[in-house]
Amino acid sequence: MARKTIFYHILPYYLLVIVLTLFTSAWYTTVLLKKFYFKHVQEELEIRCSLVEKDVADLMASSDYNGLDLFCKKFYKANNSRLTVIAPDGKVLADSIEDPAKMENHAGRIEIDDALKNLTGRSIRYSPTLHQNMMYIAMPLPIKGKDSSVLRISVPVGFIDKTLSEIYRKIIYAGIAIAVLATLIGVFVSRRISSPILALEKGAANFAKGDFSRKLQVPDIDEIGELAGSMNFMADELNRRMREILEQRNRQNAILSSMMEGVIAVDAEGRILSINRAAALLLKTPESYQDKLFHEIIRNAALQNFIDSVLEEKKTIEKELSFFDDEQRSLYVRGTVLNDSEGGCIGALLVINDITRLKKLENMRSEFVANVSHEIKTPLTAIKASVETLLDGGTAKDDMENLLRIISRHTERLTSIVDDILSLSKLEQDKMQDDQKLSETLLETVVEGAIADCREKAEKKEIGFVMNCNKGIVGKMNSSLMEQALVNLIDNAIKYSDEKSSVEIETFKDDGKIFMRVKDHGCGIPQEHLSRIFERFYRVDKGRSRKLGGTGLGLSIVKHIANLHGAKVEVESVVGKGSTFTIILPG
Repeated sequence: MARKTIFYHILPYYLLVIVLTLFTSAWYTTVLLKKFYFKHVQEELEIRCSLVEKDVADLMASSDYNGLDLFCKKFYKANNSRLTVIAPDGKVLADSIEDPAKMENHAGRIEIDDALKNLTGRSIRYSPTLHQNMMYIAMPLPIKGKDSSVLRISVPVGFIDKTLSEIYRKIIYAGIAIAVLATLIGVFVSRRISSPILALEKGAANFAKGDFSRKLQVPDIDEIGELAGSMNFMADELNRRMREILEQRNRQNAILSSMMEGVIAVDAEGRILSINRAAALLLKTPESYQDKLFHEIIRNAALQNFIDSVLEEKKTIEKELSFFDDEQRSLYVRGTVLNDSEGGCIGALLVINDITRLKKLENMRSEFVANVSHEIKTPLTAIKASVETLLDGGTAKDDMENLLRIISRHTERLTSIVDDILSLSKLEQDKMQDDQKLSETLLETVVEGAIADCREKAEKKEIGFVMNCNKGIVGKMNSSLMEQALVNLIDNAIKYSDEKSSVEIETFKDDGKIFMRVKDHGCGIPQEHLSRIFERFYRVDKGRSRKLGGTGLGLSIVKHIANLHGAKVEVESVVGKGSTFTIILPG
């Protein structure tokens, strides 16, 4: 999971605070505004009631209900407010909008009940007459010689909501503008805070890599500036201490290098006390081993018996053991007794060395020495016999020339063997990790150079070349090494082909890969030998190979060159019809 920079840690919380603050402020403001506006409308309606109270009372006193109803309707047109007059029994006497005679009795309305109790009645409710929510203000209307009636004034709540909606919209616009401005400020502040911290991070990374030459710039932010100064001081201290540690490491290198060996400590009962990392990797033990017996963790009878022997015999024992898991490994184990201060046995200590690679190298060396000795012995024997014959004297001139030709031929063979051994050794040491060793090369120039080197040998056997090379193929390779690989393949094709036959060379590109194919029409290779022909000194027909001057290293060199290029070599062969070798390079 990708980690976020401090900028992206600060900014979201900053924006969250802004959004919550704006949202809370806007919500609280709208609530207060709504309460304030409703209260203001109620007060305004009460004032309007007070202003028309005398006129309505006079009309009521004269019992001029038609005039009263006309007054209410004129009032609505002038003030956009509904005015209603209700008798003490709840009967509607006049109304600004409806015909009073068609209106139902209002005796049960909340605001009417409060007004009849000589209080100012207030309510917001649904009007069955107008089919909408209304705000009502009802006030008692005293009339001389009569019971008090009720004067009610009302406005639609929708009108109030519409007015508030306009205000809310303006508040939202203002909030968005403030949020955008605050966001820009937040980005600026976050950048200002995160930039020096990121600079500290880069500086710390340089310090971690051991580069103490570039000091951190001290920013003008006090806390971060102090931190930068402390890190610069820390870098100086680290640099000094690392030099001291380096000197100590050089002195202790012999001790630390021994920890490459596997070390296991067990108590007197065989319970594991400690396993170092090298031993854990070597024996593939689980991480949890505390208070467990060695026999439970290490499933190897030879190693178990070795531990038991050390604990029983209470002496130092050294032994080579074989360990089997995915493959057979050879271990050199040295066990010694652990004693307490009084000399009593408290356990055993094992030091394990994996000598598998050494064994393999030893076997390879022995095999290599045997093969080289065998290859060199034949020409040396021939040279020695020829030299002894010459030293005996009395050799005819023709015989002498023949002996000298034998010496020359076998000397050339020895030279070829030595040259191939040196080439193979150089290839094994050269890992081709530096990309500068590989360059974009036109493939046809490599092929032409290899053919030119082999043309003289081909002409001696009257062997022709059949080329089928696509033009313009470019690959990333070491041209000299690749040419050497092709020369070896073409040279083998010439050696094992009959006279007056042909060697086919083909290059093409397919599926993003480059193919270089050399095909002969010689004796072919039996299937049982195909898996081993790239081994050093391996020959299908030893007598014929030596007769033709082969060293047994050519195909091994080809395989090494291919490996250095990240390529592979494939072979197809039919006995009596010939062989086809293909080098497949990545595109």
